[in-house]
Amino acid sequence: MKEELESLKDELRSQKQYLEEIINERDKLRASCDEKHSALQATILEKQSIEVRLAKVSSQGLENNMRKELTEANNQVLHKTQDELKARSAEFHAVEESKGNLQVRKHLFKKELQGLKGRMLMRLG
Repeated sequence: MKEELESLKDELRSQKQYLEEIINERDKLRASCDEKHSALQATILEKQSIEVRLAKVSSQGLENNMRKELTEANNQVLHKTQDELKARSAEFHAVEESKGNLQVRKHLFKKELQGLKGRMLMRLG
């Protein structure tokens, strides 16, 4: 009975440590997503700044060529950043789901541990 109780305690400790690792990983992913979001915002601001300068260009042909190149470059950067953000979001959601599953398992282990303690006390009492 004591061995089973110790085994459950060890498993609970292991699950707690794993949960902490998952939470740390989630926090890292959240920070990475925030960083990517900031980069996206900076890119958008840069795009707007370039568009303002482009509007001041006097030559119509040069303006059209620059606008096309700018649009293509901005679209590439935007798509790359969006893809990265999607990937990080998917990782984040997977970590959140894993965290939830671990919390459920932790709760079940605690209930089982309480039951074992109760049975042990009844046997001793």
